[in-house]
Amino acid sequence: CRLLSRVLAMTHDTGVGQLMDVLHSKKPLPLLKLDDVSKATILKTARYSFDGPLQVGAILAGVDDAELQKLSKVALPLGEAFQLHDDIDDLESGVIEPALPLMHAYTEASAEQRSALLSGNAELVKATIQQSGAIPHVKSTINTLQRQTKNAIDSLGMHLRERQALHELTERLLE
Repeated sequence: CRLLSRVLAMTHDTGVGQLMDVLHSKKPLPLLKLDDVSKATILKTARYSFDGPLQVGAILAGVDDAELQKLSKVALPLGEAFQLHDDIDDLESGVIEPALPLMHAYTEASAEQRSALLSGNAELVKATIQQSGAIPHVKSTINTLQRQTKNAIDSLGMHLRERQALHELTERLLE
């Protein structure tokens, strides 16, 4: 019953996150909220691609609820960092979407920069995001999330070799 409950919760969260993402793509930028965009990232990517599968495997292995909570402290920040890294990659390849780089740029923008971000000109939007300092801000957030992940790994009580392997995996996922 725990396994089915976890799979259903993961499916629900993913659906809600995807719905939020679709709604955000249709909403004018000035009406979007940074917290809502962040929540969609957590529900859609961190829970579905990282936390959910880890939880399912752990339940099948007989892990108790206290340990599941510890595993979530590893998976959720790692999943969020992974999505933010992907958002930067998307931006660099020319994909403009309502994600943290755009939201941060808009939040910190001058009136002139906001006009550029709302222009619909992909190259101008991309240049404005890059000039805004959003990319270093997002990279700093990724680093913070990565540190949280590593600290959570260290608190799992694993042998040094296992912790080092997980640290290395974390590094590779965010390269």
